[in-house]
Amino acid sequence: MNRILYLLLICLGFVSCEQDRWGNYYDTQDAVVSDQTVWDAASDDNEINQFIDLMKQVELTDRLQGKEVLTLFAPKNGTFDGSSMSDEEKTAFVKNHMVSSNIVLANLQEEERYRTLNSKYIRVAEQDDAYTVNEEIGIDPAQKLCKNGSLIIVDAPILPEANLYDYVLSLGDDYSLIRDTLMANELKIFDKENSLPVDMDALGNTIYDTVWVYTNDIFSFSGDFSDESETYSVMIPTNEQFLAAREQVFDYMQSKMGHYPQAEDTLMVQDWLFSAMVYEGIIDEANVPEKMESLGGQVWISDKQGDITGTTSVSNGVAATISGFKVPLYKYMGVLNYWPGIWYNSMMTDQMHEDYFVFGEGVADPPVGGAIVDAGHGGVAWVQINEETVNKTTLDDPSTRNLWMECLPVQEIESNGEKSLVVRNLVPGTYEVTFSLRDWKHPNVQVYVNGQPIGKPVGKQGSGFNWGKDPNDLTWDKVIGYYTHEDGDPDQVFVRFETAGDSPSFRLVPFRVLLRPTESVY
Repeated sequence: MNRILYLLLICLGFVSCEQDRWGNYYDTQDAVVSDQTVWDAASDDNEINQFIDLMKQVELTDRLQGKEVLTLFAPKNGTFDGSSMSDEEKTAFVKNHMVSSNIVLANLQEEERYRTLNSKYIRVAEQDDAYTVNEEIGIDPAQKLCKNGSLIIVDAPILPEANLYDYVLSLGDDYSLIRDTLMANELKIFDKENSLPVDMDALGNTIYDTVWVYTNDIFSFSGDFSDESETYSVMIPTNEQFLAAREQVFDYMQSKMGHYPQAEDTLMVQDWLFSAMVYEGIIDEANVPEKMESLGGQVWISDKQGDITGTTSVSNGVAATISGFKVPLYKYMGVLNYWPGIWYNSMMTDQMHEDYFVFGEGVADPPVGGAIVDAGHGGVAWVQINEETVNKTTLDDPSTRNLWMECLPVQEIESNGEKSLVVRNLVPGTYEVTFSLRDWKHPNVQVYVNGQPIGKPVGKQGSGFNWGKDPNDLTWDKVIGYYTHEDGDPDQVFVRFETAGDSPSFRLVPFRVLLRPTESVY
């Protein structure tokens, strides 16, 4: 008997605690909380029976009858027509009116955002002593507080606001290149985290009230701009602007690099666009940073890119139209990979020798004697300055033996199976300078680009330094410094190799020069 009385007291205490808990949950001990479920309250209200009928059709009524806490926003009769909706559309429509939390209007702090069961966000706010959803839909203030959530009646159906991803997919044919690329890469996946287990089949597999979400392979470049938990700004070019940017790239490749553009070059332009289009926060015409980094890791320099010409606000940020865009040069101009030693003998005419090389006083012309032969290069003779190519007076007087040579960097290109050399002009910006050489009996060599000393004199590398390496490997030389090409500088640059110091030098053989553009070459 005492044990039964004890258990009864525990139960009464639990009920009392439960009432206090719900009173705290609704933030007032005076709140009138019905012992009905949200479904019971909704079923008893004839003002919303059209919506209730729709809920029955999509079999979502059980969720409002259990222990799960939900808020149901029910639109009044006559405010929507569900007769033409597919089953999938009806389910999405109903889930847009259900939130997995208990929303108490009296507790609202200005505007608050809530995620619906359809994974879309709605905004609930108090304005001038009235409540609204998404600023426009009125709310009946006579909210019904139930034991498993709340019933809120609204004046109109809640249609989800477009997010940035939705907005881009809805654009017209002027934006079809970016729109259709997104559509082609869209994926529909099962959202297990937000899908409710409702049953189990004969084999013991869980049956879910399935929530589907859409994602996109392009997000690996751009960042997920469908995410409505954050705010973003998206730069959206037209087809015409995309094609103009691609043409600019192709013109450069053909005229400066001797490269006929391929399909992968179009993909490069496209990849850069998608990886450069999404930025954190809100950006508009009056608020454009000089330099900003996209979610895809690309740098947007405002005075080099097109202007923002207008913005459209959506649920998770702004979509910005622009006057144009460009792919930064450093993304495609490539490394200037110059081999003066090989090319002097193997690919250059006498006129090229005259146009592309200058040798210090006392050096014979052309300085090809004493050719270095190495099996790794098939016996190619490298241009060099050595004891056989320097005048006797220079050899006799070590103080005059300041060996140097200048060369105009050129690029090897291949077209229709034939190789040729073209002069590569530089555009303003900063370049990494890398070189390799061979010298003998001299401690230091200084490299200059257009008269600018690059780094410090490089110590003797020793016989065989970088000898026999793959000419197509761009990784094995060392960066010795940087060269900055200013606006107004001549397009063509000369690279100079010069022995430095008082020790006599008997050989100077330049192997390779690399000029690699940094991000400043925009």
